[in-house]
Amino acid sequence: LDADLIDRVEIIRGPGSVLYGNNAFFGVINVVPRTGKQVNGVEVSSEYGGFDSYKGRVTYGRVFTNGLDLLVSSTFYDSAGPDKLTYKEFNTPDQNHGVARHRDADSSGSFFGSLSYQDFTVEGGFIRREKGNPTAQYSTTFNDPRLSTIDERSYAAVKFAHSFPEVVDVTARMYYDRYDFKIGYPSKASLFTEKDAGQWWGAELQVDKRIMDRHIVTLGAEYRDDFQQERRVSGQSPVRENRQSHGVYAQGDFALVNELHLNTGVRYDQYGDFDAAYNPRAALIYNPVEKSTIKAIYGTAFRAPNFLELALSPAGQLAPEKITSYELVYEQEIAQGLRSSVSGFYNDMNGLIAFESGRFINFDADTRGVELALTGFWTNAIRGRMSYTLQKSESHSRSFNLPDSPEHLIKFNLSVPVFKEKVFAGLEFQYTSQRDSLHNTTDGTGQPLTVQGRSAAGYGVVNFTLFSRELIRDLEFSASIYNLLDQKYSDPATRFHRQDLLERDGRTFRVKLTYRF
Repeated sequence: LDADLIDRVEIIRGPGSVLYGNNAFFGVINVVPRTGKQVNGVEVSSEYGGFDSYKGRVTYGRVFTNGLDLLVSSTFYDSAGPDKLTYKEFNTPDQNHGVARHRDADSSGSFFGSLSYQDFTVEGGFIRREKGNPTAQYSTTFNDPRLSTIDERSYAAVKFAHSFPEVVDVTARMYYDRYDFKIGYPSKASLFTEKDAGQWWGAELQVDKRIMDRHIVTLGAEYRDDFQQERRVSGQSPVRENRQSHGVYAQGDFALVNELHLNTGVRYDQYGDFDAAYNPRAALIYNPVEKSTIKAIYGTAFRAPNFLELALSPAGQLAPEKITSYELVYEQEIAQGLRSSVSGFYNDMNGLIAFESGRFINFDADTRGVELALTGFWTNAIRGRMSYTLQKSESHSRSFNLPDSPEHLIKFNLSVPVFKEKVFAGLEFQYTSQRDSLHNTTDGTGQPLTVQGRSAAGYGVVNFTLFSRELIRDLEFSASIYNLLDQKYSDPATRFHRQDLLERDGRTFRVKLTYRF
């Protein structure tokens, strides 16, 4: 979904398997798209940025006199990428001394549409992305233009939502999804290909009942059929699988007294051939005084191995991931428009899935930490937020530190009006502390071996944006500089790479115009 089509993003932190089942491990993110009524006409947007990057979008939205709400939108994106990227791991004469030239191109095209009438909503989308890969992952030939990936993702869904006054609120949804992936593996004169395909459909039903205007009870059920999961690699027999899953759940929000609420629920899931999963969640919300809130939250969640993880593991040896989470939160409104929060958390994780020494394995780990946040919204249109997170993730069953797991995170955002609340300046700072990586090599017999890799140093990045709204009627303009101070930093690479660390972009920019008519 093009970010310009997003109305808002809702985040529910912590395990969310009670309502959402598989994959709701650390939280749930709900992306709510804009409606035709919000667009109310035609929007045309164009962008240009660093690395010769272009983006264009056309959106039409309208509410008709009969109440029909329509939105359709199409987006195209193309980027040449950096002219030259250097990787010392390939620094030999026959590999262009580790220099990849014009190998990081990226392009995509997408469509999204929604149609709403009374209690019904139909929506769907499609995107196709082609990405050049400069890093020679999968032990392919370095600096070879044939190494690229193509992703295609599409979906369609129909939703019914109706409130029966003083009885129940009903929400029902049916959906269909498809994903296709293709990659070429160049090896000197040869080219091997891999094609992965997945199709699934499902249905959900949820009923909400309000009792005595103080309590809300939710009952629901879900069914999903992954009727196609397929992997085809040149010279190998296709791997195919299908999986059916279902779950039922109940949740309630109860006002025990005026200042104390209990939110609790449980879900049962039968996911494919794995053992049935039971996941409870409970939270106490207490308001000791006005503008103060204390929350004590407990929950569990699970994630079943996906098709690729099972395909690359010995049969029957990979179990679902499980988490048990505890969190204590204190929120306080300090003054008008200024809120603070302090939270401490502990996550006990069992059966985490990772790729080690040529195959996927399960291992146990735990995380403990604390987060501080301060948010301000003032009547003079100044907006600000800052947060600090201290966390420590450890595994007592592995011989190496967990990869890409920083101990410290700092975030700061500030937006201020610079001209009549029509032109705004935004400043963002993000700091990430040192992270470890893993190195994939071979032992003395040539068998795959995973060992501790190099560490990525901590870094801080500053981004700056100027944004105008209605300075000229129906026209929006923004100009952004990312990594303003041209900070040099790297991220840990994935298991597919010879490199332990991958250097990130330096200073880049983007300008954007949006016109409505």
